[in-house]
Amino acid sequence: MVSFSLFHLNACSLVKNQDALAYLLANINHKLSVLSITEIWVKESNVNELSFEGYNFISNHRANKIGRGVGLFIDQNISYKILPEFNVSYANIIESLFVEICIPRHKNIIIGIIYRPLLKTLWNL
Repeated sequence: MVSFSLFHLNACSLVKNQDALAYLLANINHKLSVLSITEIWVKESNVNELSFEGYNFISNHRANKIGRGVGLFIDQNISYKILPEFNVSYANIIESLFVEICIPRHKNIIIGIIYRPLLKTLWNL
């Protein structure tokens, strides 16, 4: 049987909270297959600062502005391909990132992370 595990976190700034996430991961007695993170709050100038040993990082983040965004840390021993036809980024509406995890001798797994910010106008209802 193939072992596969998935973890999700809303980071509210992964750059700011990267050490806290590293501490959490160090205290889990299991290497997770995929870490899915919403609200990574990165931009092109700091996206390369995000790393965890043993993982590859891919993201769908705002190109010209910090805030929101989604990312996946995928175990470096796992083969995957990004599915760009399903990745969307409409500021203040929705952001997504999808990959196909390739598992030899088994069916592949498609993983998607979707973030939709809560619209401020909903609070006024």
